[in-house]
Amino acid sequence: MNVIIPEETPRAPRLAGSVWSRPWPHILYALFIGLILQQFIIWFDEYWLKDTVKLASIALGITFIVELIYVLPVTVRLLLQLAGITAAHTLVLEGFIPLNADTGGTAGFLDILWYDLKLFDPYIWYVLAVWIIYAMLLRGLTTLYRVFCLLLFSIFSFSVMDSFSPLILWDQIAVILGSGLCLLIVRNYAEIERKHPASWRSMRRKPVRVLLPIVVTAGAVFAVGLTAPEWKPMVTDPYTAWKNSIGEPVSVKGKGGEDGDEDKKDSDSPKNAKSGYSRNDEKLGGGFDYSFTPVMTVDTSRKSYWRGETKSLYTGRGWKRGEEEGAPSQEAGYNQILKPFPGFDDSKLETEEVTQVFRMQKPHKPILFAAKGLEMIVDEQVKDAESVNSGHASASNGNITWVPREEELRWYDAGYPNSYTVVSRIPVIDEEALRKVPKTAGPAMQDYLELPPTLPDRVRALAQDIVKDAANPYDQAKAIESYLNLTYPYNPKPDVSKAGSYDFVDGFLFEIKEGYCDYYSTAMAVLARSIGLPSRWVKGYTAGEQPLDNFDYRGGMPPEAIMEQLEGPGTYTVRNSDAHSWVEIYFEGYGWIPFEPTAGFTMPLLAPEGEQLEQSETKAPDPAVPAAEDASSWPKATFIVSAIIVVFLAAAAVAAYLYKEAIADRVDRWRGRTPDRANQRLVAEFERYLRYARRKGLTRGEHETARETITRWSREYSWLQQDLAALLGLFEKAKYSPALLSEEELQGGLARIQSLRAALK
Repeated sequence: MNVIIPEETPRAPRLAGSVWSRPWPHILYALFIGLILQQFIIWFDEYWLKDTVKLASIALGITFIVELIYVLPVTVRLLLQLAGITAAHTLVLEGFIPLNADTGGTAGFLDILWYDLKLFDPYIWYVLAVWIIYAMLLRGLTTLYRVFCLLLFSIFSFSVMDSFSPLILWDQIAVILGSGLCLLIVRNYAEIERKHPASWRSMRRKPVRVLLPIVVTAGAVFAVGLTAPEWKPMVTDPYTAWKNSIGEPVSVKGKGGEDGDEDKKDSDSPKNAKSGYSRNDEKLGGGFDYSFTPVMTVDTSRKSYWRGETKSLYTGRGWKRGEEEGAPSQEAGYNQILKPFPGFDDSKLETEEVTQVFRMQKPHKPILFAAKGLEMIVDEQVKDAESVNSGHASASNGNITWVPREEELRWYDAGYPNSYTVVSRIPVIDEEALRKVPKTAGPAMQDYLELPPTLPDRVRALAQDIVKDAANPYDQAKAIESYLNLTYPYNPKPDVSKAGSYDFVDGFLFEIKEGYCDYYSTAMAVLARSIGLPSRWVKGYTAGEQPLDNFDYRGGMPPEAIMEQLEGPGTYTVRNSDAHSWVEIYFEGYGWIPFEPTAGFTMPLLAPEGEQLEQSETKAPDPAVPAAEDASSWPKATFIVSAIIVVFLAAAAVAAYLYKEAIADRVDRWRGRTPDRANQRLVAEFERYLRYARRKGLTRGEHETARETITRWSREYSWLQQDLAALLGLFEKAKYSPALLSEEELQGGLARIQSLRAALK
């Protein structure tokens, strides 16, 4: 007697705790949860510091990459993610800079470590919060209920913010909805693999049948969405309705305002706010929208540019700190004269003392701003504990660092001062004296003359051509300044697609031929170095502006007097749109002299009494009206849409080829040619019987045909031979023959199937 041993069904993978026991659903979960969290980071872009936003995005990327290494235990993965996040903070925030030149051994390492930890505040706390939320969601979204809760919370939050604020979050809602649907699909397939491994193996053998409908449907939706015409909102946005109710217009495009407002672009909206002070300058270029969010106010006895930091190493793409920059540094005590760098000589420079009180509305840790010629930080405005986030900061705890070589003042303690007072000695520019200064050379200037070896020769040739009529280094610098100021138009959104050069300055000078401050200042620094003038790149803020309502001009005061007061002592409001960069060139005996090459900008400089500085006559751009979007972006958009349509058509062609029989069947139905139902019914019942027989212990080879299986069963179970042979004949006629089964043949076949099923019970 033959003993029938049922095939062993593989054990289904199980859930270990809250983590999927197979890698593919876990990795896809990590991808789509990360995409959802990234939308929240985009939302917070206007409210967080730029470095915080950048580090939070990097933390999501590090977390996802480490999760790909699924073979590692969860604890190891978490530790690697934490280490990667710490390393990212060190790189982005320029950590591991020695506090002085004599650090070494364990004590020196601890000093550097403590330096970095202070530098990480407050960025690290926000980033760690993002990382913890990511880790919790990744290991906690194990039920449909939790996935739906995350989706509903996210969509509800973004919808409310979109409706009741100037933010436009449609794109983020679309990404969240798409990512959420993908999460549900992944979880559904993971459950199939876990609970029905046989069905999962069958699906894996024919993945096209599973994936192709999804790809085709998604491609069709995207193609229709991208090519559909844009319709104006039919219902006024709640935010717009509220603004209009109080008599204020809304010019944010897409917020559902009136027709006249829809065509205006509000560059002050958080959606478009891109301008501002950023500490990473390694890759310059691109464009920006203006943001008029206030960052600080400055009470000053004289208008000036507010200097932040300098950089000396030009890489061909942007600016980095040189090897010598940042050291030596020293603790800066209150009410003490800050020591100048001994390698620079400004003994002949005439200066004027200017006091400034900075009241910060947006932290810029670790940078403290001041006018050129910083001399002292005064204790009067920081004695009150309310002036500093973390309380009073004494001169002995090392919370303020002075870097004399770059003339930078830095705050490394917890928090960031809400206000501080500094005294500067602003240089008086004596042009006649500067014209008598020869070119400066020597080891101390080497970093400020260095250029990348890849700099194209035409940049050097242009520099020589610009200064060919200048008789001295100062006039050469002024010639470069005037050339850039007068030759290239200012545009916050230059057409960077014109740039084919690998060098940023070369692309600006010869290809793009327009730009904003970073283009002009970098170009002047490089051109100056090309002719042997030591130069360095400086960034900070322009002076800002005083409000008109500070002055009573109704009493017959002439406009000239009003403008003189607006440009004089007072309180200046500095905004994100005032972030700026310029150039300083070194003259022996006079130190670093600032220059303003950007078209439309005039640096407030002091001249000797009775003299007037030469200024290039250019029309300043109106920052309230940013440059229009360049039409060159349309070809790129058209190309993308065309590519999507081509992909969609190709996918449709593949689907038609793979499912040509099914399509032919559909066509027959549309034309009224319905195939015989008797054949289909018998084939379906026969295949169902084969599956039933397998469950009852009748084995079937993986690659056996129906005839081979029935023949073998007939030999092994002789009492079923007659019914099996008759049923096989009907099955082959129904499936392979063009002949149609009669109703009697169908009923006879179904009766034999019932008899065979009963025989196996």
